[in-house]
Amino acid sequence: MALNKNPKIDIKRKYTKCCEIGLILALIITITAFLYFPEIKRAELIIPESQELVDIEDVNITKQESAPPPPPQPIIPIEIPTDEVLEDIIIEDTELDITENVETLPPPIVEEKEEEVQPNFFIAVEEMPEPIG
Repeated sequence: MALNKNPKIDIKRKYTKCCEIGLILALIITITAFLYFPEIKRAELIIPESQELVDIEDVNITKQESAPPPPPQPIIPIEIPTDEVLEDIIIEDTELDITENVETLPPPIVEEKEEEVQPNFFIAVEEMPEPIG
């Protein structure tokens, strides 16, 4: 069952009318303000007759000291080819032979654990506690 609002109390019905009335009042106030106070007083621009004199000072030419030359680059050693023959490296056979019999490992030793007895934390209260004092 839909609840119907009382039209006397419903705010949404009066919202547009209130906005329009507020806009009309704001426009009327601004128009009357321009009608009663049409003159705008302008501040006069004051131009000084005499300008300030600028003193020009001679600045001595500064000499920039030259930086010391950069240090020479280090000499990179160049590898010279030698007549020595490198020994051949022997690589062992790394292939896996599937036909070989693999030794089976003994089963792992399982240690028997003693059952831990969990303490009973629940203690029945026979007498209710009483506040001190």
